Amino acid sequence: MACPLVFLDLDGTLIGPSADVHPALWPALDAARDAGTVLSVCTGRPAGGVAGRLAAKLGPDTPHIFHGGAGVLTGNGGLLRAEAMPVAALKALLDRARREGHTFELYTPTTLFAERDTRLYRQHQTLLGFAGRFADLAALIEREPIIKAQWVTEDDAVARQLLAELPEGCFGAIADSHAMPGAHFLTLTRQGVDKGDAARFVAARLGVDLADCAAIGDAANDLPVLEAVGHPFVMGDAPAALRQRFPTVPTVHEHGVRAALQQLSQR
Repeated sequence: MACPLVFLDLDGTLIGPSADVHPALWPALDAARDAGTVLSVCTGRPAGGVAGRLAAKLGPDTPHIFHGGAGVLTGNGGLLRAEAMPVAALKALLDRARREGHTFELYTPTTLFAERDTRLYRQHQTLLGFAGRFADLAALIEREPIIKAQWVTEDDAVARQLLAELPEGCFGAIADSHAMPGAHFLTLTRQGVDKGDAARFVAARLGVDLADCAAIGDAANDLPVLEAVGHPFVMGDAPAALRQRFPTVPTVHEHGVRAALQQLSQR
C-alpha cells in the first residue's frame, strides 16, 4: 500500500547546489505520485519563485507548507492557513536589526520585504527566484499580518546568538542552503508554529493519519515534522543529532530523496 503523504523539505533535501531539483529525481517523484502518494513541499521558503513552481508541479491542488509552517497554500496559490507573529515581538526584532545591521526580512503570506539593500538580501532573492520589496518595516508591521521574520547572516555564532535571544512569543530554527554556501537562515514564526504543526493541519485536511505519513529533511528546522510522522528520513549530511535519531538516506548530491521514496514503496 502506498504511503499516503510525504512531506519534502527543499534546501539540502530536494534542492542541491544547482538551486533546483536534479532531473534524476523526477522519475522517482512521478512514480510516487502515480502510486497514489501525495507529495507536499515542507519548506522555510516563501510561496513563490522556485518553491512555488515546485509546489505547483508536485500538486497544484495539494496543500504545501511554506514559511517554516506559518503558511499553507495550495500549489496553485490558494491560501489555506496563515499564522501571524505577535506585533510586540516583531517590533523588538526590528529594533535589534536596526541597531546591529544584520540582514533582516519580513514576510506576508506571498511577499518578501526588507529595509536595507544588502549583498545577502540580493543573493537571497536570487536563491528564492523572485524579487522582494523595500518598505518601512515599522509601518508594515502595523498594517500587515507578518507570518515570518528572517535573519540572514554568514556568521554562525551570530545566528546562534540571535536564536538564543528571541523575544517572547517566537519560535526560531536555523537552516542552510547548498545553493547559497556560507549563509545561515534563522527563520522566526509565532511560538507553537512550525513544520510539525503545519503537517498536522495538512494531514487533517487530507484525512490521513500522520502515523502512516513520511517526511524527508536535513536540518534542525525539520525536526518538528520528522517527529510528527510515522516514517521519517534524514539526509546523509544532516547533523549527527538527526542521523542518530532517524533512518538515514544518501545526501542530496547522491539523490537521497529517491532512496527514501524507494524504501516507502516497498513497505
